[in-house]
Amino acid sequence: MIDYTNKSSSDKILYLLKTGGPKTAAILAKALNITSMGARQHLQNMTEEGLIEFQDIKQGRGRPARYWKTTKLADNRFPNTHSELTLQLISAAHDVFGEEGVNKLINARQEKALIRYQNYIKGSKSLEDKLLRLSEIRTEEGYMSNVEAAGEGYILNENHCPISTAASNCQEFCDSELVLYRLVLGNNYKIERTEHILSQGRRCSYTITNNQA
Repeated sequence: MIDYTNKSSSDKILYLLKTGGPKTAAILAKALNITSMGARQHLQNMTEEGLIEFQDIKQGRGRPARYWKTTKLADNRFPNTHSELTLQLISAAHDVFGEEGVNKLINARQEKALIRYQNYIKGSKSLEDKLLRLSEIRTEEGYMSNVEAAGEGYILNENHCPISTAASNCQEFCDSELVLYRLVLGNNYKIERTEHILSQGRRCSYTITNNQA
């Protein structure tokens, strides 16, 4: 898990926006225990750096509320798993082994992750416990994951994708992530991806419910 205890206010703001979605200056100020003026100064500086942007949203009568969110440039401030090297390796594997060879590499990665995740959630009894454990290991890997209850099931959110550069050039990486979750949790649960970073979503989200079929 990323430790933001000793990070700057700007880094903390980026983390809050990345994991929690758009927020007003007042909300951020309260979360960081600083003044609204101080929060707005940080937001102004980060806007000039291109790390965040805002949208004014009408909420009933009165002036619109200004909500801040991260930009694509801000992704560089969060963990990325050696994106350039990964792209080079994928390209080289495709040239040497063809598409079938690349798929074999992705499947091998998936199988290793499956064993690691199964061991990590071993002993978890409930679906919630399993998802919380999965969220822990995914956060350690840079996905900034969290779990929330949703109706009769849960949503597993991944607010950052450390392999997005590779995934954007090789869709099989994303397909493998969904398959991996289904293998880890088993046939007792229905798993669907409902939000996708590569489809212009703010994050990747997976809904998990008991499989009634």
